Amino acid sequence: MRLALIAVLLASAAATPILAHDEPAPAQASKPVPKEQLLKPPADAVHYVVVSEAGKHGDQWRWQLPDGRTAYRWSQELRGWITEMDQVTTLAPDGTVTALTVRGVTMSGDAAEAFRVENGRATWKTATDAGEAPAGAWYIPAGGVGIAGAPMVEKLAGAGAAGPKFLPPGKGRMTFGQTLTIAGPTPKKVQLVFIKGILPSPIPIWLDEDKRFFADIGHLSLLPAGYEGALKQLRDAQDAGTAAELKAIAQRFLTPAARAPVLFDNVRLFDADKGAFLADQSVLARDGKIVAIGAAGSVKAPTGTRTIDGRGKTLVPG
Repeated sequence: MRLALIAVLLASAAATPILAHDEPAPAQASKPVPKEQLLKPPADAVHYVVVSEAGKHGDQWRWQLPDGRTAYRWSQELRGWITEMDQVTTLAPDGTVTALTVRGVTMSGDAAEAFRVENGRATWKTATDAGEAPAGAWYIPAGGVGIAGAPMVEKLAGAGAAGPKFLPPGKGRMTFGQTLTIAGPTPKKVQLVFIKGILPSPIPIWLDEDKRFFADIGHLSLLPAGYEGALKQLRDAQDAGTAAELKAIAQRFLTPAARAPVLFDNVRLFDADKGAFLADQSVLARDGKIVAIGAAGSVKAPTGTRTIDGRGKTLVPG
């Protein structure tokens, strides 16, 4: 998963020019931008730390550029695996992302990613894929600096049940869980929330009392500097909240409607054995298993089957 935040000043000049207006240039997938050429956070940048129970592993920073755009920096070392990247994001008045550039290297390779909205079209390109769609939705980057996802989290927090649309296509919403008070430089009242619509499972995130992004707790956790001591308290509360959330989801799969057979018709199917996509297919699933595959319209469905029109969609094993 990939999440984030925002705040003042220009980064120190890099060793080489990086475009007009100090915007990082998209890197070539085969040659990540080296650490020495990445943006450097100013002294007053908002500082987050990447931690686990074993200790600190890295840092993330957020600051505002003079032209109003937001810059981010991530520096991390984990068992010899290096993450060094920067990101510059432009937000529209409604809070959506209109431009985004990521440079550097992650544990998976080149971090290069670019997103732009121009003439009503949104386009994106990463080190591994590219796409485009009509503008007007919130872009979910493939990578980028973790705290750069905070504006999206805060947009969801204020949207209620009618969450924003996503790019690549999807729709998000947020549900709210328990609150607790944690110690730190100043005591904080925080709330556990769950983001739905990005991954198959809800994503737990912590907000502060103003419904702004506070922390992302996981195998590696992202916390404001000074609140590392609250890691166990947040993790224990999150584990309990997640267990209750997943139990409620599991119960929905036990209803008669959820247990009915499902026919995906007119769908593009990925054949894992052949390593190829097959157009215009029908797939029938029953009792949690695939029981029939054939050409579109050729699979006979039993009474009570729920039919899903798969035109324009792809079905893959998983």
